[in-house]
Amino acid sequence: MSTQTEALISRVVERVNEDEVVKFAGDICRFPSPVKEETPLSRWLQKFFEERDYEVEMQEVIPGNWQVIARLPGTGGGRDMMLNGHIDHDPLGIDCIDPFTPKIEGDKLVAWGLGNMKGGIAAMIMAAEAIRTSGVKLKGDIVICPVVGETNEFGDSSGTHHLISRGITADAAIVPEPYGPPDVINTVCTGTTTLVIHTKGSCIGSRYNEQRRLDFGCFDTDVKDGPIDAFRKMVKVLDALEDMKMSYEPWAKLPQAPGMVVGTVKAGRGRNHDERSSYFYADFCTAYAGFYYVPGQNPLTIRQDVINVIEKLKEDDPYLEYEVEETTIDAALPPIDAPSDLEVINTIKKSYTQVTGGQIRETGWPAGMPSDHAYLITVGIPAVCYGPSSGWTHTIDDRHIHFAYIDELVLSTKVIAASCVNFCNTEKQENHNGKS
Repeated sequence: MSTQTEALISRVVERVNEDEVVKFAGDICRFPSPVKEETPLSRWLQKFFEERDYEVEMQEVIPGNWQVIARLPGTGGGRDMMLNGHIDHDPLGIDCIDPFTPKIEGDKLVAWGLGNMKGGIAAMIMAAEAIRTSGVKLKGDIVICPVVGETNEFGDSSGTHHLISRGITADAAIVPEPYGPPDVINTVCTGTTTLVIHTKGSCIGSRYNEQRRLDFGCFDTDVKDGPIDAFRKMVKVLDALEDMKMSYEPWAKLPQAPGMVVGTVKAGRGRNHDERSSYFYADFCTAYAGFYYVPGQNPLTIRQDVINVIEKLKEDDPYLEYEVEETTIDAALPPIDAPSDLEVINTIKKSYTQVTGGQIRETGWPAGMPSDHAYLITVGIPAVCYGPSSGWTHTIDDRHIHFAYIDELVLSTKVIAASCVNFCNTEKQENHNGKS
């Protein structure tokens, strides 16, 4: 490393102030920002960037929902670094007490959204701020993308899909997801896709006479002329899917995959799941099943595996009627095993050593599930997850909280800032492939 680069990195790292990082992280957590409701936070960030003379672009990703893209322009000739993270947060669970009021508790900052992933958002934006306020001028641009609608949850409303479609790109990207502490770099993750499964029934029987109304014992869901409970049919389907043998070859890097999680089940009358008249059986039930998959699988093979399971059930239950919504490979994120020699990885390693004097402990840390970095890789932008780890604690009848470790927030900010200095001050090369 040249003496000049050492001096630049020292100036930038010295500008990272713990109180400022913690305050900024707390400020963005004061905004509830579930998926498709991120605009108030985007507008606040727009003002933040505009007041500091970033180049700012507002994008309407879906009608009424906006994201901000900020650029710290370089002097020219260097490579551009994208800092990308989603500002939507997980839905609130039960027993969340004052979730959007940040608090310092020992070595932790506690507020909803820090766990996924406002801690990382704070680190990447404050890294850019350290460079700006230090007066260091980089050759390449820093492109800051606090996006809406994380790709692996809502592909049609994904902010990263949207910004790429609008021509925003970079030579590499860091996505500060909370997938590990700041001494590891994530390069391995499963693919993910969501299947929507419906079961159908009838809320009353076709021969619903007075005797059946009085004799509750006749409400047998397997009797043709009686009501058919779509919810009970769904329970039968989901029980079978829990034991499903998917078509795949084991992946040693993530031996716990593939898997399935059913996070939402709705039942009621009609396709809108009408909740009224609860004394009638549900005639339509919908389950949203998230699948985590390995190389060799894709959304189409998973859908076929699901259909095969349900068709097997129908052999013993002719009144089991169902739909599995169509899906496409484009609607999912693929499994990722990024090459270990990506230049963005080497840059983070070098920067970590410059900041701490130590070494990155592990490259290839398995996240288990992907984020927007997986999509960026598919469109040709070398990307990895690197940022502060965080926590999400919940037990029944106990507090339900997100938190981030303050020392990791600060360290990640410094390393990301140093990585931008190292990467963006390297001359841009034609057809650069992101490898050293």
